Amino acid sequence: MKPDYRIYAYFTDQKEADVLFSRLRARKARVKKAHGMPCQGLISRGGVIIIGPEVWDNICYRQGAWFRHSAQANKTLVTSPEPLDDMGEAVVITPSDFIPSRLPNDEEKQQLVNSEIYKDQMPEEYGINAESDIQQWKKFRLRLARRLGIDPAGLEADTQRTFLNHCANHANFLDPRFYLEEDGKKVPYSIDTTMNLCSACVEFFNIIGREYPVKYVAPCPGAVLAADLPADKYFRVEANYSEVKR
Repeated sequence: MKPDYRIYAYFTDQKEADVLFSRLRARKARVKKAHGMPCQGLISRGGVIIIGPEVWDNICYRQGAWFRHSAQANKTLVTSPEPLDDMGEAVVITPSDFIPSRLPNDEEKQQLVNSEIYKDQMPEEYGINAESDIQQWKKFRLRLARRLGIDPAGLEADTQRTFLNHCANHANFLDPRFYLEEDGKKVPYSIDTTMNLCSACVEFFNIIGREYPVKYVAPCPGAVLAADLPADKYFRVEANYSEVKR
């Protein structure tokens, strides 16, 4: 990851995204369309990346339910290492030195997923921990372990406990119990290590927890593998950012 890493993320309609794509291509600027996972939008070295709504239905279909049931459903995500003209307010993602004072234990994670706010907002299909999905995120964790030089034998084997970690992390951005305060406002953060997270894209791109415009987000295994983000590193995510070109 470059030391000056910075990503500007915008949601727009497909027509505007197509116009942007054509304009950038005409200028021979670096622009491409993602076809794999939304976290490809976190790549800083690839220029502008356009992520259509269909991408959320691909590899991470269950996790994409957060997008499909959000205020951004059916919109196109555009990410760029530089602010873009006339795209409106951005979500800006930058590295931080944040380290949480502590992470929750299993009982506290269960309390997070028992939150009525979380249960009301969780898409029904996200709560179905199917065997095919379990095998998918097991493969992601195994690939990450190999990249980080971790003995796979030491990975958490209890799939229900791992799924609890995934759910509790999202719950903390909807009904924060673990947060810091900045200017008297809650700033929630990821409540586990990268190996135990999933679908961090929904926090990185401010799809959930929109009531909390500042977040500290750690990447999930997919974001490390697809976008080369550092494991266990927290990023500051700031929505409604005003530093955009006009």
